[in-house]
Amino acid sequence: MIKLSQLSKKMIIIMLIIALIGAIFSVFLFFDYWINVLYGIFAGTLISILRFLSIEKSVEKSITLNSEKARFHSSLTATGRLFATLILITVLAFFHPYINLFGVGFGVLNMQISVYISKLFKK
Repeated sequence: MIKLSQLSKKMIIIMLIIALIGAIFSVFLFFDYWINVLYGIFAGTLISILRFLSIEKSVEKSITLNSEKARFHSSLTATGRLFATLILITVLAFFHPYINLFGVGFGVLNMQISVYISKLFKK
């Protein structure tokens, strides 16, 4: 089982709340095909959670390395996350009749929105 830090738990909860709000709005905005948008939001939120966990692990690893290795490690993992996200979105585009790409986009942006919200409510 993955051991999650307090920050990870907080961010995942915020991402799930934002996804739930997006799912509720999708019922009203896309009432003809809201289930496809819901699938997209779920897939995009899953991508966001995996990206956030990857960033956290990369930062933890980079702290233990010297500056040159940390810079290389950070840029390599950032590039890997970018390509993984692009590949997943491309794969999801092939399931376009079943998964709405607007929902996927909302879910992928979910991580950035949650970071701002967590900063807003920081104690």
